This record gives sequence, structure tokens and C-alpha cells, in this order.
Amino acid sequence: MPVPVHAIATRRLRVGLLLGALLLPLSSAAAEPPAFDVTAHGAVLSDDQPDDDAWSKCLQAAIAAGGVCRIGPGTLTLTKYPAELRQSGTITANRDLNGLIIEGSGEDQTTVHGTSAKGFDVFQLNAVSHLTIRNLTITSVKTTDDQTQGVNGVSLTNGSANVTIEQVTVRKLPFVLMTGRFDGGKAFTVQQGALGAASSTDIEIRDCSVFDTPIGFGLDADPNQMVLPGRMAIRGCRFQNVSLGFSLSFSEKKTPGDKLPGFGLEITGNELVDVTRVLLISRAPDVVFTGNTVKTERLSDLPDPLAHPGIPLAIVGGPRAKIEHNSIDYQPKVAAFVVIGSARGGPNSDTLSLSDNTFTGPADVGVQALNDGVINSRFAGNTFSGARRDRDPRLGDRRLKNAWTAKRMPRP
Repeated sequence: MPVPVHAIATRRLRVGLLLGALLLPLSSAAAEPPAFDVTAHGAVLSDDQPDDDAWSKCLQAAIAAGGVCRIGPGTLTLTKYPAELRQSGTITANRDLNGLIIEGSGEDQTTVHGTSAKGFDVFQLNAVSHLTIRNLTITSVKTTDDQTQGVNGVSLTNGSANVTIEQVTVRKLPFVLMTGRFDGGKAFTVQQGALGAASSTDIEIRDCSVFDTPIGFGLDADPNQMVLPGRMAIRGCRFQNVSLGFSLSFSEKKTPGDKLPGFGLEITGNELVDVTRVLLISRAPDVVFTGNTVKTERLSDLPDPLAHPGIPLAIVGGPRAKIEHNSIDYQPKVAAFVVIGSARGGPNSDTLSLSDNTFTGPADVGVQALNDGVINSRFAGNTFSGARRDRDPRLGDRRLKNAWTAKRMPRP
């Protein structure tokens, strides 16, 4: 029985609509976001004159269109914060930057250079969200001998979120040495802050490089605030001649360290060369530090203002940390490869996994206990080549319920 003509037409229409529906996402995905060149807005990348106005205009255009603010080969010179990347005053919600992309022509071709009397964070993202920074180098100088503040490369403050930073190099940031800490000098830093209305979350830093700068990545948060940080990852980065690779701090006023909520920070597959201190966890919970390699033949020539001098890894009150599958070759003589415990003596370093790591170099002990604050933790499969002994005897006390060869984490 022949098929009616109208039925054939209907079938063809349906097939056409189906093919169109299948092809539409492909054509939409292939569409490039609109790009705006900073030089078209007046920037001159071959001199050392300020480009602040052109920078702001390029950012405005790219944010409005959900596009790219492009910086070609040369140096973009900035002398102040652009208002487009930060909020001020009362903050009730993050400002959505509409998928903004800030893009250079390559780390070896494009430099964003901050210069001012007292210094400022070259990229300060304050209570903003949804942007990417990629393919450029960050440098900065201070034109006076100011000793009140330092300079950070990319700072995410007061809840800035949904940020990707990739193929960005940071070099020689100005810093001020304070008692027990640096002011500024952080290549990348997340500071949750007290003013933000949202969580600093969904932040990824990947395939970046840091040279001759005090701190590679810093995190500062207060667990007593209403908003806490969320998911973050630092992957595939290189840190060279850095005083402290990763500084992770949850300040503590009322909340006991073992009661802090998790937030999900993963530090994986990074390379650290000639770094004085690799990792400092100060009460930050649920840190994952895996698959990283360290090769320190000489200490960084930058100062080290922190407590416990000469300890590559310091875990002070960091509950539920996972330090696993890392290779650490640290040739300067140290008292211990790892120091772990609670600065206040309580059980804050709870349910830690220090497993399947390789430590090479001269040390008095592989793992040193600050006190009896390490409980319910697993130590298995580690090698300490060059250490006179593997561990502090206190860590094996049965009362602390730590395990040295168990395949599973001991129960509290």
C-alpha cells in the first residue's frame, strides 16, 4: 500500500528537525566569544606608561559581551586596581563577570606589570565570579621603600568564586617581612574575608609557574564566619625558589580544630624546586596533597619567618588531611621531614593519612610529633631514606589509636 505524500513530507520534516537539533549544539559550541584588544582601547604595550584607562575599557566591553579582554605581546602597565574586578563597600552578592576571559599571548610574550608607591595586588578579585585568567606573566614593583604592605599576584577575596587560572607565571613579587609571616608575596591567594556574601569556591589553578616569590599559594579563612571556602584545586604547577609552597590557614577563635567543616582543597601533580618549606597546614581541614614532587638541593634565598624552622612539611591541627604518593627529595639537613600535631596540645590532627610517600635526604627523624595531638591516623608505606629513625615514638602510643601498617583508616 503506497504511503501518502503528506506522510512522507511529515517524516522528512521530523528528520530535518531532528538533524537540526543535533547540529545546533555543535555550531553553538564552535562559536568563539567576542574578543576585545586592549590596544584598541588605547594601551601601548611597548612603553612603561600607565595603561589603566585602556584596561578598564577593555574589561567593561568584554564583561558586557561575555567575551575576551585580550592583551597582545608586550607589557601592560597598571598603577591601580580596576573597579571592574572588585566590589567595595557593602557586599550583598557576588558580581557576575559573565564568563570574562583575560587572555595574554603566552607566558613568555605578555606581561602584566603593577607599579606604584605602596604596591597593590596585580589582579585583585573582590566578591566577583565567573572568569578566567590565562596565558600571561605577572610582575610588580614598589617605587618607594614602604614597609606597610606587600603585593600579591592574583588574590581572590571576600567570596570570589568560579575562577580558573591557567598558564600564568608569577615572578618576584614585593613583600614585607612581619613577625612570623609575610605581608604580600603570594603568587596566588584566597582570602575568604569577613565581607563576602558567598563562598570562595570552584577555584582551579593549573599549569602555572611561580619563581622567586615567598609563597606559591596561600589560603586564609576564619571558621567562625558564616561563609566558608568551598572546592579548590591546584594542579600541574611549578614552584621554584619559593620560601613556602603552600600556606593553608584557618584561624581559630572558638571552633575546635577537629570540628571544622571540610571544604575540599586538592593539591595534585605539582613540582617544587629549591623550596625551603613545602607545605604548612594550620588547622585547615580535609586537605589532599598527592602526587607532588619536591627537589630541594639548596634552600630558597628568600627568608623563612615561620615557626618550626627547617621542616619541609608542617601539619598543625589539620584534621582529615591526606598526604599520599608524594616524592620529596630534600637535601639540606633537617630535624624532621614532617612535624605534626596541635599547637595547643589538643587532638586537632585527627584522622590523617600519611601514606606511600618517599622522603630522601638527611634528617634526625622522618615524622616528629609536636605533642599527643595526633590521633586516629594512618601511617603506611612511607620510606625515609637518610633519616636516622622513621618516627617519634609518641605516635605509636596505643592510646592515640594510630596505625602504621593498616590498610584502612583506624576508627576513632
